[in-house]
Amino acid sequence: MILTPSNLVNNDGLFHLRLYVENKHYWIKSVDVVHLQGESGQLNTKIDYWDNFPLSLGNLPEATEKDTVYFPRTLSIDSLSHDYSTIAIDENNAIWVFVTAGNKQGSPIKGWVNTATDAQEHIKRVTPWHWSGFNTIEDKASVGEVSKKLAAILDVGDCTETMLALLRIFKQSSINILPPEQFPEGTKNDIEILSLLLQNKLRHPFSIEQYKDALRTSWTAEQIGHLLLKYESEWYADDALSKWNEIDNLFEDEKQQKKKALEEDLQKAGIIKPHERNYALEKMEESHEIVKSNWQIEKEQRIKPSLWWKKVAELQAQEAQTTNDNQTNSTNTPQLTNLSTDGKAWFIHPVAMVNCLFAEEIDIIVFYIYWDGRIQKYIPSFIKDENKNKYRYVIVDAQGAKHKICDLEFFKIKEKVKKTFIPNETKYYFTTNESGDIASDVNDGDTKYRIIYANGDIAEWGLHSGYSGNNKNKPNSWRVVSSTNNEVDLLRMPDSINEQYGNFHIEYSFHNSQRRYANPSLFAAMLGSLAVYSKSVITTGSAFQWGSCFPSALHINGMAIDFEYRSRSSPGVYCPHSSQQYQDDSEFLNAMLLFFDKVRVGQDAHFAEFRQRSRVVNGGTLHDSHFHADFSLSKIEEIKE
Repeated sequence: MILTPSNLVNNDGLFHLRLYVENKHYWIKSVDVVHLQGESGQLNTKIDYWDNFPLSLGNLPEATEKDTVYFPRTLSIDSLSHDYSTIAIDENNAIWVFVTAGNKQGSPIKGWVNTATDAQEHIKRVTPWHWSGFNTIEDKASVGEVSKKLAAILDVGDCTETMLALLRIFKQSSINILPPEQFPEGTKNDIEILSLLLQNKLRHPFSIEQYKDALRTSWTAEQIGHLLLKYESEWYADDALSKWNEIDNLFEDEKQQKKKALEEDLQKAGIIKPHERNYALEKMEESHEIVKSNWQIEKEQRIKPSLWWKKVAELQAQEAQTTNDNQTNSTNTPQLTNLSTDGKAWFIHPVAMVNCLFAEEIDIIVFYIYWDGRIQKYIPSFIKDENKNKYRYVIVDAQGAKHKICDLEFFKIKEKVKKTFIPNETKYYFTTNESGDIASDVNDGDTKYRIIYANGDIAEWGLHSGYSGNNKNKPNSWRVVSSTNNEVDLLRMPDSINEQYGNFHIEYSFHNSQRRYANPSLFAAMLGSLAVYSKSVITTGSAFQWGSCFPSALHINGMAIDFEYRSRSSPGVYCPHSSQQYQDDSEFLNAMLLFFDKVRVGQDAHFAEFRQRSRVVNGGTLHDSHFHADFSLSKIEEIKE
């Protein structure tokens, strides 16, 4: 953003930006004034400015492996042009773009690049039809061969071309990163190293976890989407279903593996009597025969009726021959593009292509929630009347596909600020003062009594666990919040969501809480965290509809939200760090840190490793029972059409 010189005048803590014409230009961060939306207004903090454009390619520090882009990125300048936080234009009208990419270790790095021609050797501007980074793979392995290979951890030489391509991409995912000293010795090939690492972790190289992790990282997701594969279509087979029959031969191998594993389990369990062992093995045999029978039904009743490719290819070939024989083909008659008679064709990921071809008409304010933690609030030039009090929430997954989650109504309240806290007092310590004051008994979790004052202040009384034991005769406490003249948005969160969207899942529910209102931007961060995590969570809420949040003082105006730990089995008792529950908590914490400003965890030793992570703080014993996620509106990139 280019501005003429300015004076900053301090008046009771407010700074006024005064502009006047002069030949000299100054630069400021557009994010500091983006809330003004191009209109006149006041700044509430002092902002920095530069006499010269602050970005330069001169005097760059020496490049290191950790701050060098290793994986190529392709970004649309047009799609970023409305995003003031990612675009800057210097005095020569050169466009600078703020990008996130991956270094050689697979870790995200961020920085500015100059898109002017030849400004930076590794930066190139290309047309939207430039197919950068696409890889072609011709895989000749049959269905039976692939099925057999997927059932085992492979040596590099046993992988198909597609498997090798995926392993190279998986290697860049953060889940596979280990310190160099932990890499097995005597290996030079990167794929061989990855294969050994996976074996050491007892993990399958082509597990769903591997795919999920790769899709969570933008540069690895882009590479998966750019794979062009040539293989025999699933909709093609000969009349005997030869390629599908190859799988039949795998059942006996699978049975022998299961039999061996079962015999070992029986031995460990001390089941040595012949009749008991034979009974278990017979049941396994029966179960296996049912699976084999179901597979035969699958082939005859589902696969065989779906094999349309061969018939259509033959009909197209006949029609093309007839047209040539009759010599009736006109230059104005479009030619059929015949399917290959062997069922082989090139396949491309369709989602990104569809997104490019079809523009979206938007008549509602939309929160676009990106897989890498960005949240954009898009404000169109035209909003339908019925949408003027609504927000739409859209998840943009790692491959760029958009998934509408919901439309929610919002409303405005007077901003609340902390006023006072009175522990261990009776119900009638505070009373109504004016005719417009409303007092009532309530049953909102720990909140038992509430006074709504005519001036907008809220006084709430109930059980505060941190103080309830201080005075057994007066276990309840008061918290009061006052209102300012500012307005803030709130919305009521859905009571629950449990939906599958493409390759991710969003599932949450409330427990023991009526604090079901939140700032609309915080709800966007919550949805993003749940999408990346893709497992169910339980929330104990954010704020009440007035912006208050008893017993907490940290959730005012719906700017924070709590989630129960999976690894807490009872007060003071936690699952071991080797448990799946602890791993789930760790994964959810990482997901929240993408979207939230900071996360508070308990002070118990159970959370020691969590507290070592950036932006994770010790929340004291109060947070030994739940995650507390704080949100900041600075996370929102506002785009106004």
